[in-house]
Amino acid sequence: MKQFLNFFANKYTLTLALFVLYNLFLNSIDIPFIISSRWELHKLRDQAQRIEEENKYVKTELEGVKAKGYTLEKIAREQYFMKRPNEDVFVFKVAK
Repeated sequence: MKQFLNFFANKYTLTLALFVLYNLFLNSIDIPFIISSRWELHKLRDQAQRIEEENKYVKTELEGVKAKGYTLEKIAREQYFMKRPNEDVFVFKVAK
């Protein structure tokens, strides 16, 4: 215990220790804030990557709609349940 007190008897060591404690726990940008910010950044990067993949899929669908008419008909039938005048549409809902 005496060695521990002798270590902090030096004013420079004591000042350095207080500075480190202040920056680690008492400052507005402390260690828990940095950790939570990095975690949030990681989640936002994952979300941005998913949105980019979805954006690529939508762009290919758009190109298909512009180039071919049957893609437009496929989207209309599958997503909006549209039908031709002489057809019947049956919708099956799957219970999860």
